[in-house]
Amino acid sequence: MKAVIYYYSLEDNTKRIAERIAEGTSMEVCRLIPQKTYPTNGLKFLFGGMDVIFKKTPKLESLSNRPEGYDFIVLATPVWASSFTPAIRSFLGDHNLSGKKIILVATSGGGDASKCFKAMREALGESEIVGEFVIKSPVADNENAADAVVDSIRKCLGGVN
Repeated sequence: MKAVIYYYSLEDNTKRIAERIAEGTSMEVCRLIPQKTYPTNGLKFLFGGMDVIFKKTPKLESLSNRPEGYDFIVLATPVWASSFTPAIRSFLGDHNLSGKKIILVATSGGGDASKCFKAMREALGESEIVGEFVIKSPVADNENAADAVVDSIRKCLGGVN
């Protein structure tokens, strides 16, 4: 079974988790990169939040690994304005993931991603969601808890090596 991780990360919390999930496996890790970047200072909340609320779909850099060739897909996103990031929205709009097994992963400063996961499930439509996992960020402050969630994600992936 072939698996891939697609993720967006502004401040590398979600990047660290994606890399940890793939560590020691043959999984590909693909960062979703918007052509226009968000600021990393306090304005990130304003611009990022507005783009989430208005359901913006920024153009993404080209992908080296297209999802059509994979059976299992991990989608990882930080929680922005109680939802998923515009880069993930663009990715979902560009690719039909019907028939794929999907694991949803969210990094959240507050530790709650229920609204984010609900929005992702709605955007995914007919895809088979096999797990939803939230990791409190910043990840560096919650290493043990993050490791436990990563272990759970790997168990959910089952036959992926």
